[in-house]
Amino acid sequence: MDVEAEILSLKLRMRDVEAVLQAEEVRPADMREIGVRLRGIEADLAATWMCVTQVRAEVAAVRGEVDQEFAALGVELTGARLQVGEHFRTARSEMREKYDLLRCEMIELGIRLDRLLDQDG
Repeated sequence: MDVEAEILSLKLRMRDVEAVLQAEEVRPADMREIGVRLRGIEADLAATWMCVTQVRAEVAAVRGEVDQEFAALGVELTGARLQVGEHFRTARSEMREKYDLLRCEMIELGIRLDRLLDQDG
């Protein structure tokens, strides 16, 4: 039974007890019945409280697991960010080296071309 249904049941039972107490005349049999009902209500309240406590503990456990998962995700993201940054720096450095090498080769080709043209001229 869910908690809302238990609370509704307890409210209805308390209303019955209050109705008996508000009657003009309370007989000993009614008092015994009231005692029995009150003990039943107390037992139900205790059981409900135990269920609520159990649900709170489960929620706290799930919250702890979620916190741990988010912390692990943060660590993984930080690691990935650092790794991507390192790859980017490496790629940038390699591109600069290739660009410088290509530029040097172009200059060298230009000098050779000038020499060839001077020889023909």
